Amino acid sequence: MSRSNTQIVENLNDVKRLDREELKAFHDHYYPMLYRYVYFRLGDVQCSDEITMQVFSKLIGFLGGRRGLSKKIGAWLFDQAKSLVEKQMHGQSASSEQNHVMQLTTRYISRQDAASIHERYQNIRFVRPALLVLSNQEQHYLALRFTQSLTLEEIAVLMGISMRRVHSLQVRALTSFGRAFNRIA
Repeated sequence: MSRSNTQIVENLNDVKRLDREELKAFHDHYYPMLYRYVYFRLGDVQCSDEITMQVFSKLIGFLGGRRGLSKKIGAWLFDQAKSLVEKQMHGQSASSEQNHVMQLTTRYISRQDAASIHERYQNIRFVRPALLVLSNQEQHYLALRFTQSLTLEEIAVLMGISMRRVHSLQVRALTSFGRAFNRIA
């Protein structure tokens, strides 16, 4: 029985119980979101695709293990993406683990989809220098806010922080971004 996007599991431990079709639906639901997030942060189509696939490789590794995790699946996936992006940004190449994503699904984001996302975010090249002076947490927040169209409440849940902290982070990130953008403009 396949799940619709509204029925995608929320708990990482529940992913272990999905059958192949449900895993495919799960992948199809999260892949575009993760790709947009990574592309926003890095601005490179190929690197964004590779990092997004590595997130799913990590998930497959997790599924094969016995350990449990109480974190929501969306938060776990975006934490993995954030970590891999930060490694990439700091010049540490992410591990070149064998690509196990084919076990999850045979359908990847098409070149057309990647080109569409690339075209949509083409203007980001003008703001990238200002984004790069922000802290990793501020970049992470802005990427979640503007690539996923998440509300402040959804970001609080995803990041596991209070609404007050999200609001503070938003003010700080946008203020820092504004200052940095004005310096480079």
